Amino acid sequence: MGSVIAEVLPFALAIVASAAAIIALVILLMGESGKASGTAFCTGWFLGVMAVMAIAILFGLAAPEESPNWALWTKVVLGALLLVLAVKKFGDTRRDATGEHQQPRWMAGLSEMSPGRALVLGALLAGVNPKNLLLALAAGSVIVASTLSQPEAWTTAAIFALVSSIGLLIPFGIYLALGARAQAPLSALRAWMERNTDGITITILVIFGVKLLADGIAGLA
Repeated sequence: MGSVIAEVLPFALAIVASAAAIIALVILLMGESGKASGTAFCTGWFLGVMAVMAIAILFGLAAPEESPNWALWTKVVLGALLLVLAVKKFGDTRRDATGEHQQPRWMAGLSEMSPGRALVLGALLAGVNPKNLLLALAAGSVIVASTLSQPEAWTTAAIFALVSSIGLLIPFGIYLALGARAQAPLSALRAWMERNTDGITITILVIFGVKLLADGIAGLA
């Protein structure tokens, strides 16, 4: 199981660098019900990643055993999709003539969001965001293509989801540890993520897109 965990951890670490989610969490923590909404958001994020992993694992268990190449073709498809997303993201960035980060509309009102809605938002950002979705599916395909038993596969998926949540758990931990004093470091983190979000996303998409595509093609050759 250790070797499989080591193989999927890079995908989890790529999900960690989810700028939009980190920015959203910071806004929630600085809002009216910071602790409750932050807890709900992080919980929703974990559950969202686990939901995608569950889909990947259950699909893999249902795949016909006589088709050993399905996992390799999955890597090829997912790698190609990540590269397509990278190209699209790069094009969107180039079209931004001002070079200024525009806050998405869905972030409006986050500071007043209830914990229940924060839970749903966290799950959606984790499981529906195209980058995170493809990376989690790629990790799931690695798990189901291994020789792990079902309990080991689900344990590995849970570890993957937990590691994927580190990007949120760190600022949440800062908030819990510093209380009101956390506003300055969290505001600085938000500003840095807003300035570098496009570059971070494009880099991750290219690196893992090339890796998945190359691994899949090499295995099929």
